[in-house]
Amino acid sequence: MKKSKNSGISLISLTITVIVLIIISSMLIYNAKNGIKMRNLNMMENDIEILDDKINSYYVRYGALPIEIRYIGDINFTMQPNDSGEYYVIDLKAIEGVTLNYGLDFNSITNENDTLTKDDVYIIDAQSHHIYYARGIQQDGVWYYTTTVDSEVELQAKNQSL
Repeated sequence: MKKSKNSGISLISLTITVIVLIIISSMLIYNAKNGIKMRNLNMMENDIEILDDKINSYYVRYGALPIEIRYIGDINFTMQPNDSGEYYVIDLKAIEGVTLNYGLDFNSITNENDTLTKDDVYIIDAQSHHIYYARGIQQDGVWYYTTTVDSEVELQAKNQSL
């Protein structure tokens, strides 16, 4: 009698291996995209924490906020309690030693009317001192513009895209 040798892999085992690899790859890609979105949200939250500390120090030292220009761009978020609705662009140059992930200084993007409509800035409410990133960060269909000690404020964008 002749014995047959298995000299390779079967088509079925190769197909199953390829399917498993495709499933694992798609899960890795999905998790990588989620990781990038979470990183962006964490960077914005870190920026706001840094600004909050620096602005509090500035306010204690000078008795005023580091602001000059009123923000008149679209407000795509729900105001927090105690917000007056008067938002001003934070003057990043007035605060010493700040390195942020997002946001431009208003000196580089102001127009002739001393008003600002560009949204790549951090803004602060004049009364409550709540800080917002005017552009916002989108995570799973929800837009985030700020973070607070009490709770994250989930804010829906009005036809806004990144």
